Amino acid sequence: MKKEIEKKFLIKENLFYKNIIDLSNNIFIKIPIIKNIVIFIIKYFSLFNNKSFIIFKNYIFQYYLLNEVDKVLRFRNEKKINLLTLKINSELSTISIKSIEFDQKLNKKFSKELIDFIKKNYNNYIEKTRYIIIYKRNTLEVDFFDGNNKGLIICEIENKNFNKIMLPPWIDKDITGDIKYFNSYLQKKPYKYWNN
Repeated sequence: MKKEIEKKFLIKENLFYKNIIDLSNNIFIKIPIIKNIVIFIIKYFSLFNNKSFIIFKNYIFQYYLLNEVDKVLRFRNEKKINLLTLKINSELSTISIKSIEFDQKLNKKFSKELIDFIKKNYNNYIEKTRYIIIYKRNTLEVDFFDGNNKGLIICEIENKNFNKIMLPPWIDKDITGDIKYFNSYLQKKPYKYWNN
């Protein structure tokens, strides 16, 4: 069981690209034995400038098998990890989203069959590239959506005390608590249909 407290933001894409240094392909980030040391150095260095540092990026495929406002059952394929997650929202407000998650790992063969089945039989599923970014010692997740949600970019921050977080200049509107930006809602009503 994992407890989560998060905030969500839209970003200013033009400012994002001006303030990013991409280290995700750096050889030192990819070597497990020194990865944590390199991340520590990046976090320390990030205190003294206004740049954001991408340390990881990966493709995510997910589909909601149960999709209600207060609880979801999500299948997620991220790199080589396949998870079935029951996520229960215990508090939903404009200040933060508090939830409890229960994860179950799934085997590769079953997951591939499930992905193939979903793609063949359903049009609306979530595809995105997630960037893990360090800014002023804080870790942020920025999702660039693809497929039916292409063009939508959302930043998520998980923390217990949001008052102490310094936000990067590319953060735009706080969308915490606005369910239309939840991945589960984006599966029901994708971003490309919002103007209709």
